[in-house]
Amino acid sequence: MAVLAPLTLVGCFASHASDDVEGMGWIGPVGECDSAAAPYEAPRCEGPGRCVDVLFVMDNRASMQEEQVSLFEQIPYLTDALVSGDVDGDGAPDVPPVSDLHFGVVTADLGSGGTLVDGCLSPDFGDDGILGRGRTGRLVETCGLDIPPFLHWSAESAPGDFDAWQLDAACSLAVGIFGCPYEQPLDAALKALTESAAPPRFFRNTCGHADTRNAGFLRADSVLAVVILSDHDDCSVREPSFFVDAADRSEDPGLVCHEFEERLHNVRRHVTGFAALREDPRDLVFAPVVGLPTDAVPRLGAAPDFAAILGHPDMQVQPDPGDPTRLAPSCNTAGRGLTFPPRRYMEVAQGLGAAGASTPVASICQADLTAVVDAISVRL
Repeated sequence: MAVLAPLTLVGCFASHASDDVEGMGWIGPVGECDSAAAPYEAPRCEGPGRCVDVLFVMDNRASMQEEQVSLFEQIPYLTDALVSGDVDGDGAPDVPPVSDLHFGVVTADLGSGGTLVDGCLSPDFGDDGILGRGRTGRLVETCGLDIPPFLHWSAESAPGDFDAWQLDAACSLAVGIFGCPYEQPLDAALKALTESAAPPRFFRNTCGHADTRNAGFLRADSVLAVVILSDHDDCSVREPSFFVDAADRSEDPGLVCHEFEERLHNVRRHVTGFAALREDPRDLVFAPVVGLPTDAVPRLGAAPDFAAILGHPDMQVQPDPGDPTRLAPSCNTAGRGLTFPPRRYMEVAQGLGAAGASTPVASICQADLTAVVDAISVRL
């Protein structure tokens, strides 16, 4: 296991909106896409054993510093568990080990629909669901910026390379805290993983990047894991007019997203879009690490009871009686701060679980993220 250097924080850089009839596309005429120059054939896994592609979607708004650091510290534990199959650390495999691993990171920043909004530094497209974007705002002083867009490890890699690989993987997650506060993790993941010829479309009728900017990351026959780290609910915007009105608001973005919910994408778009990425739904793992109340988190290995989770008192979306400029929090963790009800993530997980995918939901509110890593490792 790689021993990561001490962290030095540096301050550098269930009712949803209507959607189109199939719940997939951006409303309006389809524009020109940055499509692959030639017909694209996704790469396939090489050699025997389990092959996994892991995409982390990182919320990089200002409130996420502590959470990014916590996940940074857990990456050696996670990757050791994946490649050894030893989840509980007793030296014996608990699950089949992964022999071929892709590791990629995108941020939740998709811009602000071309409108100048406070805190959105790149209003048109943000980091645009492109692998490796956002590292100019790194939080970890010891991390360099020369990490490739995604990382590859296999059982045939030189044994001595794994520690350096783990450090690069951890550093990939340190994306900084200067992202647009109107985070859109669900659409960012979908744009990162969808091929340009396939639906859905995104802002200004742009296409997915799986066969262009992110070509080579997602393999045709891998197990795909999408891990989202966020302290607010998803705010994937359907109508760019959302940002025109949001620009004049001073309240917490989570409250604004709730008030303008009819301008967000219906989560059916994301259930359909993620499910379409794998021929066999059992090869899809959707793992939101979000603001679940800790007493709503399923026990390790258990299937989530989404009716109970969504019915939990702290999962209800309503203004905070003590502060009308924000929503009532779903939890408040010392050293981490407030999180807010992640209903859209739970509804996507519920839909994907019903389709046969694995959905190990977890809470960012836990004192450390060891249990989160365990939940993901068991399902992979």
